[in-house]
Amino acid sequence: MELSFDLGNSKTPLGHCLLYFKNPDEQILCTYIVILPISFEVSKYVPPFLMNQVDDIGNKDFSAFAFPPVPELVDGYSYVEMLAKTRNDDLIYGGILDIKDPSRAMSIVNESVQKYAEFYSQSIENNKSENTTSVDLEASEDMQGVLYGLLNESDKIKELTNLVVKLKFALDIDDISLIKETEDDIISLANHLPEVHNIERLIDVIKSSDLEANELANLYLKRSNHLVNEEYKDLSKVEEMIHQLEIQRDSS
Repeated sequence: MELSFDLGNSKTPLGHCLLYFKNPDEQILCTYIVILPISFEVSKYVPPFLMNQVDDIGNKDFSAFAFPPVPELVDGYSYVEMLAKTRNDDLIYGGILDIKDPSRAMSIVNESVQKYAEFYSQSIENNKSENTTSVDLEASEDMQGVLYGLLNESDKIKELTNLVVKLKFALDIDDISLIKETEDDIISLANHLPEVHNIERLIDVIKSSDLEANELANLYLKRSNHLVNEEYKDLSKVEEMIHQLEIQRDSS
């Protein structure tokens, strides 16, 4: 059973569609498919005295159906297309259908319903998977930020030093994923340090390829250590060394 989407997409079906066919005389036949967002069993809502009459339906999931069960003649393709656009429905072509054989017609419609329901179910699963992955990543990042926030200033600089070593290693082996992960961790940690530490500049220096980059990165780490420990005399010396080295790099 092949379903051809004139409007909509099999990857992201809306859950409701106008399904049309052509009879041997090229007339348009149409039915309407609905995928209910909440599944249920019909038997739960049927009075006991009617159960024998609906036994075939009562024990089945009734979340997807087409009505009318046998497509009806309509006023041409342009009318069906207008309806679909107006109602924001998927519009699907099911092929050639002869309603002179109602049983066969109902069977084809049921197959179409099942196929459309499969498209819809797969779309929902894909969205759940993407959303779960996104939520998990966000939760992980938030948790990492919380942990950084609990560290004292000295421990934050120790963690920064470890991350710098990790980033240098990732760059050496050209591991794109590890580079991105480590850089994100450094930025997350930087959110819990005063701007005076200039972490963005530290990252830029580490990622540069010139000969002075490693020495300059180490100086920026020393500067952060002196800031945290309030060693202002040593801080002044390191800042002068950074200044001279930055000038040297700019001129080379």
